[in-house]
Amino acid sequence: MSIFEINIAWSLMKSRKGKWYPNANVLLSVLGISVGITFLAFTVCMYDGYIKKLETIIFSIFPHITLQSDIVETKNDELDDTFLTNLLFDNSEEKQCDTICQSKGIFIVNDKECETATSLIKGKAFHLKKINKINDRLKHIPGIVKLSPVLLEESSFFCQYSDNKRISDKPIRLRILGVEPDSNNHFIPEINRTIENQKTLQLLSNEDKHVVILSKALYVQFFGEVLNNLRPFPKQIVVQYYKETDGQQISKKMTLEVIGIFKLGIHQITHNLMITSLNTAQELFDTHQYASFLGINLADPYASKSIAKIIKDELVDTDILTFNWLDVAADMFNNLNLYRNIIISILLMSILITSFIIYNTLHIMIIERKKQIGTLMALGITKSSIYKIFIIISQFEAVAGFFIGSISGIISGHTFGNYLNQQLHDYLPIQNAGIVIHGWSMLSFFLFVCVICLITSLLSSGKAANLDPVQCLQSE
Repeated sequence: MSIFEINIAWSLMKSRKGKWYPNANVLLSVLGISVGITFLAFTVCMYDGYIKKLETIIFSIFPHITLQSDIVETKNDELDDTFLTNLLFDNSEEKQCDTICQSKGIFIVNDKECETATSLIKGKAFHLKKINKINDRLKHIPGIVKLSPVLLEESSFFCQYSDNKRISDKPIRLRILGVEPDSNNHFIPEINRTIENQKTLQLLSNEDKHVVILSKALYVQFFGEVLNNLRPFPKQIVVQYYKETDGQQISKKMTLEVIGIFKLGIHQITHNLMITSLNTAQELFDTHQYASFLGINLADPYASKSIAKIIKDELVDTDILTFNWLDVAADMFNNLNLYRNIIISILLMSILITSFIIYNTLHIMIIERKKQIGTLMALGITKSSIYKIFIIISQFEAVAGFFIGSISGIISGHTFGNYLNQQLHDYLPIQNAGIVIHGWSMLSFFLFVCVICLITSLLSSGKAANLDPVQCLQSE
């Protein structure tokens, strides 16, 4: 394209001679594109930002990668798959253990008679003496921040507590998450995101007291209304548990001091969850040498698939199973991606509709500038130059509309995101969520707009190129 064609295109776009800005028809086309891109950028950037945050929150009580000992297969040939499935996944109350049974580091879950279950199916706990060996084998893998034991088990405990009105003494089924901090008070799982008050997290390392952090739902079960500040009103729960000594189960009591609460409104698992130190959890379940699994924290959570594969290859000679948090929720993430694509498709339709406005404005421009076009044709301008002139006009509208829409969409998304964070703070801990701008997505939107405007300009310029110069010169 020559400077001559660009100058002709600009002269056709100007409102009148001597004015520097485009005419109303061009401005209308730019406005239509910018509005469509504004909503597209706003929605996609907001959606990506909040979904990215929600993805990490949904699994914030689980490590990025989990190392778990293999399952010991049943030795009873009379058991079929249906029985084992019901044994493992039937969550009805009458089929759940009152206590978690363990024998030499073996956990038995989800069966009414624990002694019977011992001979049926066994899941091996993770012996803590393996940690150093595993850590030495994995320390050369880039991206691994920390490896730590995690105890996550469920059992019924006899609890005594007071809600300031009466003293209650009854059995409650609790899910207990025992975690161990590093020197910087970072935990596996990543409960740093879940619990806002970092000073509360530091108290989990207190060796003088058994302290716990309750989920909001569990706190309500114990004490009723949630107080805004738990510090002036410490709560205590006395838990009765059993410890094996010389082959006998001895009943013991432990006083748990509630130091805080956390909120994960999207988690059903948290309705009876409490977070405590690894030592306290091991004491409650009498498993001082064992953990449920080992958790690995990564510098980049979204690299968990590739790093999990490297870990699996490194530990191929062991009985250790490797899981990563992205695979656990693959179906959910696929659905979220599907919803994103549907939203994008709907919003792109608005830009496609804008192409009709562009076609109409170009057609009006041809009618209004028919005499000028006829003069150019009489002076010998080629049809290809006419095509190029209208392509320049359409691409000007595309570029101007895209950049105006992108900037306004990103700014409005950032502003609305801050407002939404404040509104959702009481329900979900996503106050740090923000917009996410994917470069490839924005480039795809830009190319889409340019192609739509290009097709529209070719249809319009075809009519201009086929005009009769004589008739154009005779027009008023």
